[in-house]
Amino acid sequence: MSFTGEIKGGIDKGQGTAMLYAGLIGLFLSDILPTPADGIYFFSERRLRDKWKKGEITPKAYWEQTALLYYALNPLWWLLVGSIIIATKGDAMQKLKTAGWIIGGGIVAGVIIKNVSKDTKQLKLEKEEKLELLKQHPEIIEILSRPEFKNIGQMLKSNK
Repeated sequence: MSFTGEIKGGIDKGQGTAMLYAGLIGLFLSDILPTPADGIYFFSERRLRDKWKKGEITPKAYWEQTALLYYALNPLWWLLVGSIIIATKGDAMQKLKTAGWIIGGGIVAGVIIKNVSKDTKQLKLEKEEKLELLKQHPEIIEILSRPEFKNIGQMLKSNK
């Protein structure tokens, strides 16, 4: 049976309300679960922001591209997930298991990509703090060149 045929069959069997509720739960979850599309969006948005700040693109181009990414990536991800589930052979339970694997993998990928982005920002901040300290106190360059002081940004924050 086709995708729309399955929906019509469920409605004809008196399961329309359950299908509506399941759809609403799915919409809710699709907004709060991190996906690989979210990771791509965060990475791309930061790249666009940097281009804008450097004057490589106009504010209009920045916002147009950011909006396009925001409104296109997640629907494309969920379209891919839906297509795989529809193409999966088997009963509803088999399709549900497939959905769980895909969505679970997407959550893991989304969280990893988000954490990489966060860590990259933190390392950049630590490098800036270290350079500022070296500028203000050039006499400590020899001491701070030792391996135990590699993460000087963290040391400075813990002493505040």
